[in-house]
Amino acid sequence: QSRMMQVMEAYMGVPYVYGGAGRQGIDCSGLVMVVYQNAAGVRLPHRAAKLKDMGTGISRRKLRFGDLVFFNTGSKEGLHTGIFIGNNQFVHASVSRGVMTSHLDENYYKTRYIGARRLLKR
Repeated sequence: QSRMMQVMEAYMGVPYVYGGAGRQGIDCSGLVMVVYQNAAGVRLPHRAAKLKDMGTGISRRKLRFGDLVFFNTGSKEGLHTGIFIGNNQFVHASVSRGVMTSHLDENYYKTRYIGARRLLKR
């Protein structure tokens, strides 16, 4: 958990770049891919749609640190994803503001939330 948080903190503020997966620019699934690779040694696809089919589906009230949350944003890929960190907050690569923390209860995300997946057994 602390390793995953360190990796996410290291990417805070990195600008959004569609298809990006590095410090010069990163997209939402790129962030998930980099965090899981660096913190847990888990290789994941660089596609939110593929990530949504992995792991175990879980209800919002059972969310735990590290779970992936998904939103239907009408973006290029159609899906947006982030990593849940507790207290109804998640870290993600926002198109307008880069890597940041947002709240699941913010109106924008609350109305677009479509589910969550747990990729790691713990």
